Amino acid sequence: MVNFSIFMSHLIIHGPGGLFDLNATLVIIIIQFLILMVCLNEILYKPIYIILEDRKEYVVKNLKESSKITEEVDKLTFQYNIILEKVSKKTEIEIANSEEIQKKALRNELNYSHNSIKNWLRKVAQDSVIEKDEILKTTGPIISSLYKAIEPKLIYLKPLSNI
Repeated sequence: MVNFSIFMSHLIIHGPGGLFDLNATLVIIIIQFLILMVCLNEILYKPIYIILEDRKEYVVKNLKESSKITEEVDKLTFQYNIILEKVSKKTEIEIANSEEIQKKALRNELNYSHNSIKNWLRKVAQDSVIEKDEILKTTGPIISSLYKAIEPKLIYLKPLSNI
């Protein structure tokens, strides 16, 4: 059996030890840990937290501004589309009117050209008839004399079928 007196004397000389020894060392380690935690919080974590908060505010601010700008852009786009539709309709109407005017002008030009050509052809026909009559008047006696000269010779010709 274990001698209890030796165990007690050993505890008195060396002091308590083991896994759960609650003496001043544990308290000092806890104090050191707390001091280290406070120092790290003040030196490292607080500036980083401040920077992160500033960044968060900056991002939120930019998001708000971008949403406002997006709303304005949407409004302007809507207005632009309305104006564009109106202008497109007006343009289509103007194009249709212009086409109609051009068709009328083309019809008028065609009618004018047709009438001008008819008149010119009529005048050319009249002029040719007049010239024919003048040529016949001047060449009539010559043709008659030639006919009279050729006629006796034509009577004595043999028909071509007998040749």
